[in-house]
Amino acid sequence: MKKLKVFLGLFVCALMVFPFMGVKAAPLEVSDYEGLKAAMENGGEYTLKNDIEIEEPLVSSKDVTIFGNDFTIKPVSDASATWPNPNKTLITSSLEGTITLNGVVLDGAPKYGVQAHNGGHVVLNGVVIKNSGFGAVNINGGTVTIKSLVMENNTYGIEFSIGDDVTGVPTLVMDGTIEATNQVTPIHVDTTQITADKTITVENTADTLQTVDLEGTKIVIKDESGKTVLESDDLLEGTEVTVNTEKTEEPVTPEEPVVEEDKKDEVENPKTSDGIILTISVLALSGVVAFVAKKKIA
Repeated sequence: MKKLKVFLGLFVCALMVFPFMGVKAAPLEVSDYEGLKAAMENGGEYTLKNDIEIEEPLVSSKDVTIFGNDFTIKPVSDASATWPNPNKTLITSSLEGTITLNGVVLDGAPKYGVQAHNGGHVVLNGVVIKNSGFGAVNINGGTVTIKSLVMENNTYGIEFSIGDDVTGVPTLVMDGTIEATNQVTPIHVDTTQITADKTITVENTADTLQTVDLEGTKIVIKDESGKTVLESDDLLEGTEVTVNTEKTEEPVTPEEPVVEEDKKDEVENPKTSDGIILTISVLALSGVVAFVAKKKIA
């Protein structure tokens, strides 16, 4: 009888523990500059609780996902004068890191809203970038994937560049749509850096609504009907542009933004495969317990 009680106790403990196996914690909350800076340094998933004013440019080489809840990230009021050159960008991904922005507004950058620098990757999903001194997006030897981007009142929209000591290839991946309002140049190619011996890459995913292509000496973005909605200034003759005009089979799919307000205590359900394993485990334990109980009763 004692062994039966032990078995039943272990069974109850297992039932209490199993529901939490494989459960993913909710994103950590960020409400100020120090918290956002730490997020960029540590990597992981975070959700904004309010607008944030940043004191210095944020640079990360980690994988960071920000759920913005449509809150705004903006610089301190004197950033144009006090932030050091050359980087006066609000958020920069560098050296193989990936920054995914979901539902974020970037307002008033001294230079650029976001930058993909030298191998860094930026994913823009439901992002608004406005009032930047130079451009909304700087593809500076890194990769930018666009799922949903709105650009408003920036000098340039998207800029292709290769800065000093940058060895990466500027790459634009279209995986959705871009809207541009009041940009001096919607797509700018810095011909002081993108010279005839340099290469640009543009790609399209399987699910993209707009597509990016090369027509003559211009990079163009077209809608579903094939109409050009955005185009670049002229590239230098001889500049190589690698174009994937066919949609790729494996689109980049960053996580969807959190749409409900209070997610602090919410956890995700285990994946289907985890659920199957848990079910089998519980059934197996149930069988053992039933067998032992039957022998004891008999």
